[in-house]
Amino acid sequence: MHSDRDRNVTAAYDDVAELYARLFVDDLVDRPADHARVRTFAHDAGGGPVLDVGCGPGHVTAELIALGAEAIGVEPSSSMLAEATRRFPGCPFVLGEMTALPCASGSAAGLLARYATIHTPPTELPHAFAEFARAL
Repeated sequence: MHSDRDRNVTAAYDDVAELYARLFVDDLVDRPADHARVRTFAHDAGGGPVLDVGCGPGHVTAELIALGAEAIGVEPSSSMLAEATRRFPGCPFVLGEMTALPCASGSAAGLLARYATIHTPPTELPHAFAEFARAL
């Protein structure tokens, strides 16, 4: 399910990946409530891998790993994925869409989609959430 809108959004993130990474790679420092939620998620996510869907420049995936979670960043933008890999070379990142996650059914112990669904029209959210449920 890769619509023209999906391709356009991904292309836009490809175009601004380096700037986006520079601007937002430290955003957890500026958002203590978000950081607290990420810490809680990492603490409660034991028992297997967790997916950071729409991981962008990889900073949240890296934070999850630093907090002890077995995290994997999933990102549809290849340029954003390149930024994540460059900035956090020890972290696992994979190219993937939230509507077709690159994992087996039931293989994820948790899933974080921090700001990842903002470009998804409400009518398409059930498909994305069904895919999240499949992965979990």
